[in-house]
Amino acid sequence: MQNKVHIFVCMLFILALGACSGGPQPKAAFETYASDWENENFENMYEQLSTETLENVSPEDFVDRYEDVYENIQRSDLTVQPNYPEEWDVGEEGEVQFPVDVTMQTRAGEVSFSHDVQLSLEERDDEENWYVHWDQQLIFPEMEEGDHIGVTTMEAERGEIYDRNENGLAINGTVLQVGMVPERMEGEEEQSIEDFAEELDISEEDIEMQLEQEWVNPDSFVPLYTMPEDEQDYIEDELMENIPGITFQPEDSRVYPYAGSAAHLVGYVREITAEELEELEEEGYGSHDLLGVTGLESLLEDELKGETGEEIYTYEENAEEPKETIVEKEPIDGEDLHLTIDIELQENIFEELDGDSGTATAVHPTTGEVLAMVNAPAYDPNIYVAGQSAEVHAEWQEDPDQPLLNRFQYTFSPGSTFKHMTAATALDSETITPDEDFDIEGLDWQKDESWGDYEVTRVKDPEEPVDLRDALVFSDNIFFAQTALEMGGDTFEEGIKNFGFGEDIPFTYPIEKSSTLAEGDTFENDVMLADSSYGQGEVQMSPLHLSMTYTPFLNEGDMLTPVLLKEEADEVEVWNDDVMEAETADTILQSLIKVVEESDGTGHEAEVSGQTLAGKTGTAELKENPDDDNDQLGWFVAFDTDEADLLVTMMVEDVQEHGGSGYVVPKVGNIMEEYQP
Repeated sequence: MQNKVHIFVCMLFILALGACSGGPQPKAAFETYASDWENENFENMYEQLSTETLENVSPEDFVDRYEDVYENIQRSDLTVQPNYPEEWDVGEEGEVQFPVDVTMQTRAGEVSFSHDVQLSLEERDDEENWYVHWDQQLIFPEMEEGDHIGVTTMEAERGEIYDRNENGLAINGTVLQVGMVPERMEGEEEQSIEDFAEELDISEEDIEMQLEQEWVNPDSFVPLYTMPEDEQDYIEDELMENIPGITFQPEDSRVYPYAGSAAHLVGYVREITAEELEELEEEGYGSHDLLGVTGLESLLEDELKGETGEEIYTYEENAEEPKETIVEKEPIDGEDLHLTIDIELQENIFEELDGDSGTATAVHPTTGEVLAMVNAPAYDPNIYVAGQSAEVHAEWQEDPDQPLLNRFQYTFSPGSTFKHMTAATALDSETITPDEDFDIEGLDWQKDESWGDYEVTRVKDPEEPVDLRDALVFSDNIFFAQTALEMGGDTFEEGIKNFGFGEDIPFTYPIEKSSTLAEGDTFENDVMLADSSYGQGEVQMSPLHLSMTYTPFLNEGDMLTPVLLKEEADEVEVWNDDVMEAETADTILQSLIKVVEESDGTGHEAEVSGQTLAGKTGTAELKENPDDDNDQLGWFVAFDTDEADLLVTMMVEDVQEHGGSGYVVPKVGNIMEEYQP
């Protein structure tokens, strides 16, 4: 007996010498294991396990367990930090033990734990080395034999979009899924399908395809069409009463209460596609998440989406409840956005554009707040959310009126609504004075014979000299062409650039830059300079930018920055200051008032009793040469100079058969009259 004790003590002594001298070191062995662990070399890790572990775990089970768990939790940035002892203490079985700190990032946040690791010295292939005793608590200490790792996603609520008066423009609401239950059609399947297809203008083939899906049982509800909540009476009283098999179920959904009137501004969401998920999965998106596709829903996706919550937990096979939570991240709801938009004004403008192709913006001229951004014709974004868009989207794409085109985002020839900038540049450069008369005869004019057949035309010949006031009131192209030629291209271009041409518009919603010349062009050509003076030539402006160029008349010559988010509207921001002298601004303003007030002014039909409106009309001719067909854009800009709370810019396409810009003037007048802030 004494000999056996003596032999055992000697073995421990030898092992201790191995741990602390020049033999194989546990530290070196574990450093290799830790490196493989951090780099997910699970096959190599398995080869470094103790004989006892190898007898209980197959290489396939070991590798699969790690790969499945780490992939499921989306592990990254794994670090393994051993805490080696200063002196190795070899146990009775010839093992050493020390704590290891493990840290990793997961889809639910950081996980950190400490766990003791045990190594034993073994001889394999005539070589001694230290091998790791492994159990699944080295994956997570919470795991016990037979446990699995589960992940639960907790959806964040998407932020909602509101107008300035807390009216919801994009909200999390409820829609009604209308569908069929096969066994309730009572042998009238063919007739029910035909009647339902005809009633809701969908194809019988699509209905049949949905009803023939593998998962459909006789008592299954098969959703076929999505309708707003306020259609419940119609569903119950018309569809369900007259078509066997029809029923409905409520479903949470993104809802756009104002449909087409705000469609291009707000945009829409839809369920993320497989291709998009592949790109965005690392940003926390799941297979059934919604993604902003157009408009503010897309532009402000990061703010609206929020952050999905996750819970990583252990569970036993076939258990209904989690066993123990490893890490949990609470969902963070998306941010609600409040716009400066007044949806009642937006709807009013949309109604004025009914039947037309055009666009309009409305701003508060002394704060820069954007009150409306309207496009017509439009589409119903609720169709996209309902997932019924393929056929309808194709129809919209082929529609010659282009309901999907977002006109307020692009630039157009502004016609004579541009003339206030030419006037301001001419006055500030002292090219002309306010009372200076131009003796112009007839309706046509050209500088000299070098212009060939080209002439500048005007609508009215007052048969007397014309000053700046007359030129603005009657919109005299010849007056502005002669003025521009007198000041010269360099002076003209320098003055116009002060109004933000060629600059990115400092605005939440991306708007195309306005320009006066094509890239590389100059105003060396007199014809181009003359045309540009009254907003033709190569001048291109967006409706929003055009609106902002009229704000200096109510802000002592400063042009304001447009603002869309209510949180940014606390302070008035100036885009470009002193774009015209304060005295110049007042001089031109008085003429713009006469445009509306005088009976023969081009904007007189916008006159509103009790309001002092200023305005400017513009008819832009879209033709490459004088012989082209004369397609026209009709413009009108108007603002209230008393209350100074509304400035509207409207553009309507194809007004050549409706009296040019005169077609637009009364529409804007109606808007000004009805506006109640």
